[in-house]
Amino acid sequence: MSGREELFTAARWRAVLRAAGYRAVPHFLDPAGGRLLRRLPDRANWTIALDTPAGRATLYLKCHEPCRRSVPPGLREWFHHERLREHGLAVPEPAAAGRDAAGRSFFASVALEGTVPLEEFLCQRAHRDRERIRRLAALVRRLHALEVGHRDLYLCHVLLRARDEALFLIDLQRLVGGSGRRLRRRWKVKDLAALHHSSAGLAAVTRHDRLRFLLGYLGKERIDRETRRWLGRVRRKARRMARHRPRHGDGGGGRPDSCRTRTFR
Repeated sequence: MSGREELFTAARWRAVLRAAGYRAVPHFLDPAGGRLLRRLPDRANWTIALDTPAGRATLYLKCHEPCRRSVPPGLREWFHHERLREHGLAVPEPAAAGRDAAGRSFFASVALEGTVPLEEFLCQRAHRDRERIRRLAALVRRLHALEVGHRDLYLCHVLLRARDEALFLIDLQRLVGGSGRRLRRRWKVKDLAALHHSSAGLAAVTRHDRLRFLLGYLGKERIDRETRRWLGRVRRKARRMARHRPRHGDGGGGRPDSCRTRTFR
């Protein structure tokens, strides 16, 4: 879809980006000096190193090929980050976004230094941590309280910062809801099932951990009839995911194959 060219830059990054030569949309879509992380048919992921008054900084850049949507993926992710940050959710800081007249788009966020995907962290641990479970449940509960669903809420899309163990949500381009209407239960179940599915096979995550997470999400201390209903819905959806979306590899729009390897945001 063709249209007008648009460029959005965060105020505190505008001068730094211009000084580094990123003055227009084409400079981001073909980043000179950027490091290519991976290229897929519909998008490419890069990192960009920048000199700032405070020292060296890194941006994480997603470049998307044209799509049929009126708002392309790069701009959607910009708007979603802005919205969630306004409500105090822990997400990466957006730096720039835009689209060209041909419909290609990009989104650049500030890399979260010292973070690791929660899935990778759990792969390296063989013990339970009730406090981390509680904080993850609280994060997802806050997201859904805004009537917003993630749609790709796998453990690899939650980052853990080592120095303070803060949790961050990433990959926000497919958010659903937030338009003044209540979020449908199916999207809540899908998010919870994605976490359930992506924890399958991890030695550090037990059946009791998954139940403890659900209790925290529901704001309950004991299992009751409502908890059992939610648990049944989540387990059924997770089983469907397991059949149609392999835990590793690109399952035709399912869980990304980069979940085990992507550690940079």
